[in-house]
Amino acid sequence: PEKEHAIAQLTAALTGAAAGRRAIELREACGLVAYLRDRIQHATESILISSGTLPSQLPPGLEARLSIYKQLKGLLRGLAASRIQARARGRLVRRLVWGLAHCSPDPAVRARTMRGLDRRGSERKQRGKLRGRGLLLALTRQLGQRRHAVGDRWPDCGANLEQLRREGQRIRRMLEQAGLEGPMGKEALKPLYLAYHTIRERIEGLERQAEEDRSAAEKHAEQVARQQRLSELHMEAMQLKKVLDKYELAFVGKHGRTMKTSSEIGPVQGEYDRFKQVRLLIAELTRKSS
Repeated sequence: PEKEHAIAQLTAALTGAAAGRRAIELREACGLVAYLRDRIQHATESILISSGTLPSQLPPGLEARLSIYKQLKGLLRGLAASRIQARARGRLVRRLVWGLAHCSPDPAVRARTMRGLDRRGSERKQRGKLRGRGLLLALTRQLGQRRHAVGDRWPDCGANLEQLRREGQRIRRMLEQAGLEGPMGKEALKPLYLAYHTIRERIEGLERQAEEDRSAAEKHAEQVARQQRLSELHMEAMQLKKVLDKYELAFVGKHGRTMKTSSEIGPVQGEYDRFKQVRLLIAELTRKSS
């Protein structure tokens, strides 16, 4: 509320009498305009991330804020000394270049210089046609058209990995084609950059989740196979023990004593060795399971 009140006072001072304009503290005014810009930027980013596009007509409250921001920004530029100095330097440079072009004794040099100035001027005008919110709106519309052409829609919370990847590739190609360089050039497309990074974070999160699910499935499969192998070994051990017990009972019944030498256990030596091996395998698998 305090900042909103200060913005209202600033608007009244800038649109008021000359005495009111002279009393304005430029740094404080720039801070209020920056605050207003950040609020508009945050609201625009929220709209773009939730729907994947920007409406032609912003919500009334946001449209009013945008109008106030543009008005304050224009008025502050008129007050800023740096802006006045930049204009003065620009006039000085233009006069110097034009003077050199006209003063050159070579007609070809004059013509080439004039063509270069005209071309650069037309390029600046062409670049200036789309900037700020206009450029962002145009790019989001192109994204919507490309999305519609392949039957896609803006990836919502239920979008799968392939949908997110396609949308991320579309936004990345669009940003590369825009060809904006430097922080100031990219500032106008900040909501689009934020949407791209949000999609990238969702892709990385789904990839991590898929990797975790795959690892958990592999561990579960290993555990199931281990339990199945344990069951088979326990069954084999029980059968071997029955054979050994039967032979031992027969030996005791015949000789009246237990077996004492390896030759006496000879008839079931293979079963006995296998029984010991199975016991070792069971102990090893049980240790791994725990």
